Amino acid sequence: MSQDDTSGGDAEQAGPRGVWAFFIAFGIVLLLIIVIVSWNAYDRRTTADENRYNGFDFAQAEGSLWVTRIEARGQPYNIPFYFHPRETEDIPVDSEATTPIYSKPAEVYISVPPDAPSKIVVAGVEVARLLGTKYNLFNLNVHSALSSASDTKVDIPVYRCEDATPDRVIVQFVEGSKNAVARWTENPNCIVLQYTDVDESVRVADRFGYMLLKIM
Repeated sequence: MSQDDTSGGDAEQAGPRGVWAFFIAFGIVLLLIIVIVSWNAYDRRTTADENRYNGFDFAQAEGSLWVTRIEARGQPYNIPFYFHPRETEDIPVDSEATTPIYSKPAEVYISVPPDAPSKIVVAGVEVARLLGTKYNLFNLNVHSALSSASDTKVDIPVYRCEDATPDRVIVQFVEGSKNAVARWTENPNCIVLQYTDVDESVRVADRFGYMLLKIM
């Protein structure tokens, strides 16, 4: 056999081996892609199941916020919270705390201490958004208030639990020995959001918000 014949035979054998090697490599790559995609889909489903609470889906958004979607009057709204519902389960609540809100009062005042730091203000704004027109849920006439007179000249009325009526519900932030959400025993038209420290005020506000939306 001549040298030319030998070279031709080798080329013919190398050709099929090269094609098979390509298909094997392609199959391995394709299998890896399928495994990665399947794992990612499984991981997303698992995470979604873990974040679901009482039938409501929660997703973590930028800034460590927890967002759930609520439909109001045919329009979906993404509503953010600072804490997942499970992180607020330890806060005791009065099951009747939301009753004054569902009675549709003419106005609601969110009352905070005059020297309230920014976190308490954030907590108050969060409640006000749910009760006001932001998400088309309650659409109540919501105002800001102080729980006592301020040393500085500010055009904000002073309202506290004593001033609450069926048509003027007060939601008052109060620092106390424990976190709690309850109607004031001496005036059931006032809702007290009690917090142990400034950092806890937002968590208590979230707990109240979940009550309002009937998530908890």
